Amino acid sequence: VLEDGDWRTIGDVTLARHSLPIVIGEAAYRARGIGGKVLDLLVARARTLGWSHLHVKRVYAYNEPSRKLFLSRGFRPVASSTAVRGESSCLQYELEL
Repeated sequence: VLEDGDWRTIGDVTLARHSLPIVIGEAAYRARGIGGKVLDLLVARARTLGWSHLHVKRVYAYNEPSRKLFLSRGFRPVASSTAVRGESSCLQYELEL
């Protein structure tokens, strides 16, 4: 984000065909539409690259804001699994471009 004329890192994102992690690490910036803007840019870039699909490997089932974000952008759930340590279930999403 741009604050007082300086850019400040508040999270992390990766664009890969089979992984699309988006993390807004600073709680004060969550639920402000930033994740949606970032996801829109990533989808547009993937289309420019000629990709046919995007996959999201792991969204924890309890992370309702993340689930809603991907669904709002047209991703559909394609699988569910138990997390590595077995403490929570996860969902996988896919978007056909």
